[in-house]
Amino acid sequence: MTDLTALIERVERLTGPDREVDAAICRAVAGNPTDHWYTFAGEHFTDATCPAVTASTDSAVALTERVLPEWFAWSVGKAPYDHEGYEASVWDDRNGGGPWDGSEMPTPAIALILALLRALQAQELKS
Repeated sequence: MTDLTALIERVERLTGPDREVDAAICRAVAGNPTDHWYTFAGEHFTDATCPAVTASTDSAVALTERVLPEWFAWSVGKAPYDHEGYEASVWDDRNGGGPWDGSEMPTPAIALILALLRALQAQELKS
């Protein structure tokens, strides 16, 4: 996997779903950040056919469960009180790592993807 800082910053600036960002996310988690044809979890994708992870909460959940299947818990919901948008958290249920959050994002999917990317970045920094 590549340094996720620039991708996290792109996701933080989103105001809605973005297919170019979807493709960048899929490339990054597949381990081929510059290749536009990649395999992830036994499936083949191109930038045009990758899941719409910034538009679909189901796709964001599926990606999160594929990338962190053995150790994570996650939540997503409407931001509380007077905050705008949605928030999500991902944490390491095995040893109390996290939570890594995506807060005040325009959609539940984007909030979960942001939390996922932050969790992956923290995992990389540990290695």
